[in-house]
Amino acid sequence: MSFPQASIPVPCCGHRTTHNLALDNDAVSWGSPPPCINLWTAAPAFLVPKAFGFLSDYAQRLVSRHGDFRRYEDWSVFPPENSSARNYALFCKLQRPSNTEIDANEFLDGALEACDRLFPGIFSYEMREYVLKSQKGVKPDVAKELEAMFDQLCYQKDLLPVVRLNLTPWGGEHITHSKFEITSVFLTGVKFKQMTLADFKKDDIARMWVAVDTENLMKTTKKWLNEKMATITAEDQETMVERLQLDVVCNIRIYLFAGIDTVDTPDCETVDKSFSVRFESLVTQPDDVDWRVKNLHQHR
Repeated sequence: MSFPQASIPVPCCGHRTTHNLALDNDAVSWGSPPPCINLWTAAPAFLVPKAFGFLSDYAQRLVSRHGDFRRYEDWSVFPPENSSARNYALFCKLQRPSNTEIDANEFLDGALEACDRLFPGIFSYEMREYVLKSQKGVKPDVAKELEAMFDQLCYQKDLLPVVRLNLTPWGGEHITHSKFEITSVFLTGVKFKQMTLADFKKDDIARMWVAVDTENLMKTTKKWLNEKMATITAEDQETMVERLQLDVVCNIRIYLFAGIDTVDTPDCETVDKSFSVRFESLVTQPDDVDWRVKNLHQHR
């Protein structure tokens, strides 16, 4: 699931507004980087051990992208209750990938678009009916679309339980239909890890194994595992990759109607809900970026 890299209007997301994502940072003064980083990057090359060259590269990335941190705070990328220190820690973690720059504002725009498809699908009549029938019969298009957005295990252990949790219409049987509005979306967590491609594939295989129906798996466990493990090559054991996981909190407002399709009607009820969504992608090279939902959790 690749996120768009162009200007995206965000009409309903807290303090976030339509903006030009291709902002020229050189044209705006964002303040000076921390003095300690200036000293580090000013040190002669011979004073920096070769083994710690990656630290020098990382420090240079922090310096060159420091203006982005101010931009993120101005554009409400982080939760309003966060301290500046907490926000800067998240920003620093976001600069860990060696060759791929992730713009947090662009990412949140893409996450917002993904959530705009995700939550109406979760609360749709078709999805509720499908889950009520224990996922038997013809799989509806909305279920196929949601399944494509999710890690397979996340679809089974996170998404389907959320659908079951919200099977009963809020407000009773008089509710005829609903509308959704995303009120805010913020970046709340960043996790970066370097690992071998073999380990990355093994993690995927393990998650798929758990997601497979246990009864069916009992008959073909050995064959299934052998086939999956055979896809891991000797080259995979030597190839290093970089994985990034970004956590987003998404707050939504649901409008519940009893016959009249207008938010201003007295028959309209509202329900506020909050979700944490974790997106994951390889970020070894820019072309590797392809976000998928790894975890979904409903707070209220």
